[in-house]
Amino acid sequence: MALSKLQNILLASAFVAGGAIATNQMQAQTVNDTIWGEVVTNVSSIENSTPIENAELLFTPLQMQGDTIPDTTYQFFTNNAGTELVKVPIYIDLETGRTDQEKKSIDEFLVYPNPSSDFNIRTFGKPLTNLKVINIQGQVVKEKKLNYDNANNYSTAYVNLSNLPTGTYILNANGVSKKIIKTNTPTVGEKTTTNIKAVHKSTNNWEATYKLIINAEGYNSLDTIIVLEDGFNGQMPFQLTPPPGTPQYQFIAGNVIDENDNPIEGATVWIKEQGTNNLLGETSSLANGSYILPDSLLPGTQFYFGVGGIEGKFSFQGDVGEVPIQITNLADTLKAVYKFILPNKVHEVE
Repeated sequence: MALSKLQNILLASAFVAGGAIATNQMQAQTVNDTIWGEVVTNVSSIENSTPIENAELLFTPLQMQGDTIPDTTYQFFTNNAGTELVKVPIYIDLETGRTDQEKKSIDEFLVYPNPSSDFNIRTFGKPLTNLKVINIQGQVVKEKKLNYDNANNYSTAYVNLSNLPTGTYILNANGVSKKIIKTNTPTVGEKTTTNIKAVHKSTNNWEATYKLIINAEGYNSLDTIIVLEDGFNGQMPFQLTPPPGTPQYQFIAGNVIDENDNPIEGATVWIKEQGTNNLLGETSSLANGSYILPDSLLPGTQFYFGVGGIEGKFSFQGDVGEVPIQITNLADTLKAVYKFILPNKVHEVE
């Protein structure tokens, strides 16, 4: 029997907050036993920690205990505070028609992880000593002795099936059975008693592995793997990085010199918007004649210059320029091509 799948029966599962959309309704199959996990996601900008509103959160289950991994992606959106309370399944069991005692026996027969290529096993209650691995043809393909802990009243075993074909197998220990799915995933190795006990259902520590993709306009997408437990998982912060996008400004720079290419210090350089004559920036040239107008200009701005204020030299006004509509190179945010020559005034002979 192959691993069953829920075919896109959940669009989303969440509590609506700040416009987040959610349905949290089953549409096709009846799930007999579902355990949920909740986590508060917090999405912000890595540059200044500003919350990112309406970021899309896509949770896709990769590994889950129980007999079903949903074949769907759960979608959520952050509110204006950049947060969202997410609720997704951690354990799903679609098997029906079992008695309460049968369910109890299965719940007390812990296999972790499942699916996997190797398995850590623990049975609770009465001592179980002999473990058999049975394929779907009913053949016993492996046997193992369980180790019984009398003080804590459980039995444990580690079974490595990496040399067996993938597919469905049955673990049977003294008549108590559990279905497992053997995959070609890397082995996880034998777990300690404490680690196995931590994932037992009665301790509220079932686990599921999810792939999480976060998309937000103006930011690079984040693709990561997270592990969630049943119940409340607290807060998980995520920060998105904006792409190395187009700069949205330009600084104007240049030099002021005399007729002999000597630098002129202290010349006033101003720039105004063409058409409106609004002052966009003003500065003075340095000792080496250089200047940088302190105010940035937006793409597409048309402007003209004025240079002067030096005794004995002519002033200058004109030289229309324009900031490009799109600045594709970060180096182009400084446009240092404006050189002004201030000639000496000619004195009249009396």
